[in-house]
Amino acid sequence: MVFNIKDRLWQTFLRLDLFKKPSSTEQTLQKELIATRFYVCSLIISLIILTIITAFTVRTIESTESRPSYKQFIQLAEQYPNTLNCPCSKYAINYQTFITTQVKFHQVCSSQFIEQKWFEMLFTNQNISMQSTDDFRITLTFFWQIIGGLCNSSRKSWENAIANFQSSHILSPTATLEETLRIQSQTEFQNQIQLSQTTLARNLLAIRRMTSGNEIVSGLQTNFYLKMLSRNDIQASPRVFNNCSCTNIKGCPRPATFSDEYDHFVTIPGMIMDCLMVDATLASTLECYYNETCISLLHSSSPIHIRPLSNATLTRFPWNATIQTLLNELMIEEMKNDIRFDLYYSQCAPQYCSYSYTRRFYLIFIITMIIGVVRGLSFGLRFLALIVAKVILHRKNRIVPHANVSQIDTSHQNLGRIWSSTRQMSKYSREKLASLNVFEDFVPRTPRRISRERVLTKLFMIVLLLSSFGIALYVILTEYPHLTTLQNPSLTLYEQLYEDYSDTLQCPCSHISVPYKSFMNVSFILHQVCSSDLVSSDWLSYLAVFDPATAISQSSLIDGTRDFRTMGVSYFQFLSTFCSMVQTNIDDAQRVFRNTPFVNDRVLSRSVFNTKTQPIIDSFIDTTRNNFIRTIDWVKIGFTAGRFFNGANVIYEMKINVNNQLDIAFASYPQYSEFTAT
Repeated sequence: MVFNIKDRLWQTFLRLDLFKKPSSTEQTLQKELIATRFYVCSLIISLIILTIITAFTVRTIESTESRPSYKQFIQLAEQYPNTLNCPCSKYAINYQTFITTQVKFHQVCSSQFIEQKWFEMLFTNQNISMQSTDDFRITLTFFWQIIGGLCNSSRKSWENAIANFQSSHILSPTATLEETLRIQSQTEFQNQIQLSQTTLARNLLAIRRMTSGNEIVSGLQTNFYLKMLSRNDIQASPRVFNNCSCTNIKGCPRPATFSDEYDHFVTIPGMIMDCLMVDATLASTLECYYNETCISLLHSSSPIHIRPLSNATLTRFPWNATIQTLLNELMIEEMKNDIRFDLYYSQCAPQYCSYSYTRRFYLIFIITMIIGVVRGLSFGLRFLALIVAKVILHRKNRIVPHANVSQIDTSHQNLGRIWSSTRQMSKYSREKLASLNVFEDFVPRTPRRISRERVLTKLFMIVLLLSSFGIALYVILTEYPHLTTLQNPSLTLYEQLYEDYSDTLQCPCSHISVPYKSFMNVSFILHQVCSSDLVSSDWLSYLAVFDPATAISQSSLIDGTRDFRTMGVSYFQFLSTFCSMVQTNIDDAQRVFRNTPFVNDRVLSRSVFNTKTQPIIDSFIDTTRNNFIRTIDWVKIGFTAGRFFNGANVIYEMKINVNNQLDIAFASYPQYSEFTAT
């Protein structure tokens, strides 16, 4: 059965004549059959080769998904992470729409130790003297009041940082992948927290240094004490601990102690005493309050039960961390960000998502390619088949010379054959062109009809050639916009392209926001005094041991004047402090500036880039300078309005009147200065 079908198909193929015309005769039948067989075989082989090549060709396929859901976007992001593009409906999305933040402050900020009841219990209300302040329990209430104030300041700084963060926006021209979104959000969040940390630390440092440099007298007499110079005159004098004077702007830290019931001095673990209570508090730890034994020893007469701090709740800070360490982190033990990517995607709300991928054996591409090629291929093979059939018949029917005829193969004979074949081919082409008839029909053939069909064929060929020539000329002369894409161009290539095609060049950035630190740096050179001997440790140490009482003759002074050397140590320590504070302020500002993003979605030309970045640099310099000046101005206003006592005795004069009462008067000085060498 199978062999019969095979034989029938073979016989049908042998009898197939695709070139049969109304004018065909028995003489042309063999030529038509040969041309048909060549045409069919060539077409089949060509289609097989074309199909194989097309099937194995790597094809880039672009696809678009309209209004994709959140789940669809997740699937597309997993399958096509490198080519997925989903433009957002909103260019800027507020962080608070998809991020919630939780914070847990250090347990001391929610303990009984910062409650008013605790402060009042610790307050002794006894006379404070130089001797009494050596017992740390006398000043312990102020220690905890400072910690309570630091907790409140940390909480407010946190609230301000969160408010700034939630009011800011993430720039999202296209839907961002979840991991990228988390990194960007965490980076912006950490920048806001870091800004609050540095601002709080910088302002507190300015207050501490200004307080110490101005030699503000503490009412606890921990840095200065009042002494009688004569029967009526009173003067503030600095306290000295282990050869360290409280005129030292960095204080005189030492272990905190207290006297037990046997008048023995007991050192409190982790506690530090200093010239100013704020400095003492920042340098201390809370390790004693994690230990019930230490608490019982320190507060043996406490009327209430004291719950110690718990080691179990510590996750970030060790039990012996200093208060300064806690404050540097805003007293935050733990903070969590809940980033809801589904809420972000609902805000982004892309109208469509486009993506591309590569594949082989793409059926639609194979079918389209075959349909597009088969017509032209068929026409070419039909024309070639007739030529091949004629060549085959010519070689088959030529007269073979007898064996006894001598053949002379010379170069002249070869040239003659080539020339003869060329003439025959030319003649054959002219004859075929003259007899070409594409309008041949099966109606009764008459010489007049045949002549008309050939004329129509010639007219058709002329019109076809003219139209093709006109179209080709139009295409050649018409200027079309041409889009050229270059992958990862270098800076040199970009500048060359900008010089040649500045009006049409478009180079999208791979990152819409880039931190300033990746391409910009602002450096500062401080005044030479900040690196001079006037602020060196040797010079300050010399001034600290200078005794004006023995070195200065009061009789040499003009009435109403003071010798500058009496306050020289404070002056130059202040100068050194200003230099260090300025450097700290600059370092903090630079850290924030370097993490600030530069937002731009297109590569800028060098001139435009310079024009756009120079105002940013100028603004940063002005802002850094103004922030520091504003901080110093606020501290000055606070000290001036507070009218504090000064340890250098340059603000007030204190005397005992006839009624044994203390009189305080503003010190007055003439409006002139005079330098005298001694």
